[in-house]
Amino acid sequence: MEISYADIVQSAAGHDKGTWYLVVGVEENAFLLADGKNKPLERPKRKNKKHVRYRGRSSEAAIIRFLAEGRMENKEIRKVLAIFRGESQENLREANPLGQR
Repeated sequence: MEISYADIVQSAAGHDKGTWYLVVGVEENAFLLADGKNKPLERPKRKNKKHVRYRGRSSEAAIIRFLAEGRMENKEIRKVLAIFRGESQENLREANPLGQR
């Protein structure tokens, strides 16, 4: 399967092995990846194409907007990745002690 813009991938090599990312850019031999926290949209991680594994494509409304308008917020990336990994909304609120969104 060909990995493209807005796909969800997992790092297969390096110090970030196992980390989930959203593809926010595609270069000839690398992807630009963001997770919304350690690697925000403003400074995405550049990762060799050989070192990522395709995990799927989200049908979340935020991803559809991202594809249509080319913009998204870091909190939306975190939410999309959490939902895709199967984390519940309660776990997301527990991670943020103030309950802020």
